[in-house]
Amino acid sequence: RKAGSFLRTAKSLALGLSSGFGIPIPFGDETIAVMNFSSRVPYVPDEGMVRIFRALASQIGNFMGRKRAEEAADRLRRQTQLILESAGEGIIGIDARYRITFANAAGERILGYEPGELVGRDVFNVLHPTSTDGTPLPQNETPIFAALVEGSSRSQAEGTFWRKDGSSFPVQYVGAPIRGGNAIAGAVITFQDVTQRREVERLKNEFISVVSHELRTPLTSIRGALGLLAGGK
Repeated sequence: RKAGSFLRTAKSLALGLSSGFGIPIPFGDETIAVMNFSSRVPYVPDEGMVRIFRALASQIGNFMGRKRAEEAADRLRRQTQLILESAGEGIIGIDARYRITFANAAGERILGYEPGELVGRDVFNVLHPTSTDGTPLPQNETPIFAALVEGSSRSQAEGTFWRKDGSSFPVQYVGAPIRGGNAIAGAVITFQDVTQRREVERLKNEFISVVSHELRTPLTSIRGALGLLAGGK
């Protein structure tokens, strides 16, 4: 390369630096930075000095790499928290012992708990999942069991959860496993209060029933009159 073709080279020449060398700063298989050394007199480092600089570069690389990994993990945690808090559905995480490890704001609000109050509780003792007719639902028939023990995602189209105050509400929920290597480390339960949807369906069915009843009598009369006309009477 021509002298002055890079900003660093031009700066070095402006400062009267005539020689130099660089040591890569590694992290894993990647070079994430370079240590640059310059001198005003011709200088070639010996092998011992290079080994010292390489060892120093390795330590710096480990520190910088860990710092980058911590920053990336922190960004991921903030993004995950933002997603959880902005979700309109309830989201609960459990460990392998059915203990709740986290719950988003919507889940706490739907179930009637204060922030952080659900953590550490047994998920079955909190939700008491039952069938729509109120009969108890065996644990091994719930999507929670399917996710945590069988490692499969399963949705429950109809079901009932119970709030902290003892009241119940219709729910649609799904359980999905959390895998750690070859083992299942926990599960995520996503649920939605379908009370309003149930009410809309009830009103729709009621409306259809009323309209059908109101139309049945006049349509019967009209059919009889058309029969008379068709018979020539």
